[in-house]
Amino acid sequence: MNGLPIADHPIRWCHPVKPTQVNLDGLYLVTGGALAAGRRADALMALDTHEAARRAGASLGSVTSLALLDALLGLPLGCPISVEDLTEHEDRIFHAAPHGCVEFTDTSVTRRLQVPATVVAAVIRGTRWRASLRRAAAFAAFTQRIVVLQSPPSVATVLEAQLVGVGIWVETAGGNFEEYLAPETFVPMYFKAAGWRFAENAYESAVEGGMVAHGVTLSRASAGCC
Repeated sequence: MNGLPIADHPIRWCHPVKPTQVNLDGLYLVTGGALAAGRRADALMALDTHEAARRAGASLGSVTSLALLDALLGLPLGCPISVEDLTEHEDRIFHAAPHGCVEFTDTSVTRRLQVPATVVAAVIRGTRWRASLRRAAAFAAFTQRIVVLQSPPSVATVLEAQLVGVGIWVETAGGNFEEYLAPETFVPMYFKAAGWRFAENAYESAVEGGMVAHGVTLSRASAGCC
């Protein structure tokens, strides 16, 4: 599979996310936006507003075809490539891609599609610690993980979470969060098609939830980027 050097990713997040950053700094909780291994959680998402606006102008929503995303990662963004350099498989996939993904001329193809967002953390809500921890494991390959409990955790729970890199927050009566353990940072060396689809699923949930009206509602994250 093709891969994008993580330094070329439009939004990188290299620090443990804090509860005070939710709904600030361009980070928003998207209900059910994190999807991996058949499990769902809320997604703490940072949007690339430039890409969202471009997609809105092209009437393009999320793109979740793993085969297409993998093929697109083999093309540099915004740089024309000779069509003679494409394999038959790539040529077929790119010609079948939704409008706004690539741009063809008689002699070249150019990738226009960019990753629309970064899921900074998967937020798993639950009342039972062990069940929530099992759910959190599904997201280990994609993002930081935070379990939100309804009451303060025991010392043993904090130690167990620390061993596996899962953060613990407790939701207060006012709907805010209190941190008991910061999540382990998630900084992959490469960004691959599965990670791109993970971001596309979160973007789709944000659009369906009305959080990306006309593609520019959420602001681009800055704090915590590297």
